[in-house]
Amino acid sequence: MAIIVWLVAVNQENPYERGVFPTTIPLQVRGQLPENLQTLQDLGKTSVTVTIGAPRLTWETLSASDFSVYIDLDGLKAGENDVDVQVVPLNPEVDILDKQPRRLRVQVEPVITKTVPVQITIMDSPAVGYDEQPPLSTPAFITVTGPAVQVNQVTFGVVEVYLREARSRVESSEIVSPRNSQNQPVDRVIVEPSKVTVVVPIVQRAGRRTVAVVVEPDGQPADGYSVTNIQVEPATVVLLGSSDTLNNLPGFVQTTPLSIAGAVETVVERLVLNLPENVTAESGSVVVTVTITPVEATRTIKRQPVIQGLDDGLSASVSLESVDVFLSGPVNRLENLSPDEVRVSLDASGLAPGSHVLEVQVITPEGIRVQGINPQVVEVVISGQLPPPAANGPIPANPTPTP
Repeated sequence: MAIIVWLVAVNQENPYERGVFPTTIPLQVRGQLPENLQTLQDLGKTSVTVTIGAPRLTWETLSASDFSVYIDLDGLKAGENDVDVQVVPLNPEVDILDKQPRRLRVQVEPVITKTVPVQITIMDSPAVGYDEQPPLSTPAFITVTGPAVQVNQVTFGVVEVYLREARSRVESSEIVSPRNSQNQPVDRVIVEPSKVTVVVPIVQRAGRRTVAVVVEPDGQPADGYSVTNIQVEPATVVLLGSSDTLNNLPGFVQTTPLSIAGAVETVVERLVLNLPENVTAESGSVVVTVTITPVEATRTIKRQPVIQGLDDGLSASVSLESVDVFLSGPVNRLENLSPDEVRVSLDASGLAPGSHVLEVQVITPEGIRVQGINPQVVEVVISGQLPPPAANGPIPANPTPTP
């Protein structure tokens, strides 16, 4: 009787429950087919739903890894095979009540190999005025291996090539996709080699030639300024004319003159092309940007440091009369720079009497840069007395003596 009562109590606290396990469990494939056979399905993508019974507390700890779900391929023959799905709980407190699917129909096919040609698909176009020539693939054929029913569908391998407005030969290594007669991909087959080298010759159409654009600035910028860059957009143009005329031209064409005489800033202009007789251009003008910047120079100025931030009642002395400030900037600005425009200071804010080593601080006008300071720190001797601190409260007029 005591055992029965104990069993009833245990069942009430941890009752046995039945139900569908909340997640599907991936199917594992065991066993191995002979080398000349292969399954048509990708069995590794199959999942199984199981119905189990277990104590409630055991349910709460279960995961998909607590089950071994598999099928065994050993002994299967070519053709259709009905194979039982095996479900084994790894926890002895778990009972398997049902499984879906209970069996799988596995199609086993002979493995064959087939050779098919490579077909190259050009996905876009070369640059305007250029044409692609027939592409070449190395190798020109691939082998396809897999289940016979799949391999027999493959009629060619496709590689896709992008020219991206190329003006010269395109060469790339591309993945081969096995296709059927409807140009649809075929899966479950192995392609060898998986990549091929594709070469697409690109040639320019007759009567056209691409040349560089050359700009010759006229004059010189103002004194103290120089040309630091010339940019042409577009940098090349397509010339149109007879093949004989174009072949006799140099590899460039000039623009009309661009005056930069006396310029003190960047010059941007649209210029027409200076074209030979009987030659035209697809674009008859270009935008030219001539960057003009001040010529840089350097200068050294000696300045006496000014002490700032001393508290009342204090004085200070500096161990040297001046520091060297090394400056850089536009040559015209430096030549006209007054030493008074460069401020050198030492910050003594909050410092008590005594000897201190302070960092030299320099402020310059806009456009002038500090390249260095010598020395970078200066000894400052502060003397005098700080004022007494203010009392925290009123002092009584007649203090009472302490007994």
